[in-house]
Amino acid sequence: GAAGITDIGGSVLGVNWGRWADGYTYNNNGNITQNISDMHYVYSENLTTPAELLQIAALGGLVGNVDYNYAGGTTPTNMAGQAAQLGPTQIQAQADFLAGQLNYYKVHVIDRATSLKMGATNVSFSDMREFQLQNDGCSVASCVGQASAVFIGQKAEGIATTYSVMDAAQPGVGGNGAG
Repeated sequence: GAAGITDIGGSVLGVNWGRWADGYTYNNNGNITQNISDMHYVYSENLTTPAELLQIAALGGLVGNVDYNYAGGTTPTNMAGQAAQLGPTQIQAQADFLAGQLNYYKVHVIDRATSLKMGATNVSFSDMREFQLQNDGCSVASCVGQASAVFIGQKAEGIATTYSVMDAAQPGVGGNGAG
């Protein structure tokens, strides 16, 4: 069936998000794959450029560490396209512009009775395109995940991110989202 766009939103920084719902088909170098779950997306024309990141660091960086907290995004969905939810800690990150890294990135998704609280530490800015998440208090030992993030604005006023977390022992349990 045809996918519909839903869960559309945006922020004052020019970050836009949504999700393709009801399944979709995609072509990856001639390999066609049918997917039954939702595909979350986030985009912006206001990305922080590498030159702007260098300028922030050259000017002494933003003083101390800079904290980023969830400000909106898609409703997480599990691998069957059913709504999950963000946990109390939602999505958080802290950047150190002098060190050129995310000191931490955290996401907490709850899918039915499974709490998937995951994170990463010391992620170099050059590795933010895709990084692995580790168990940071999951209710199951077999949680796995990955995320990507980019800075938004000339002075890195925000972060846009996508994430995917799941219970590897129960592949239908997990959550994907963007914001």
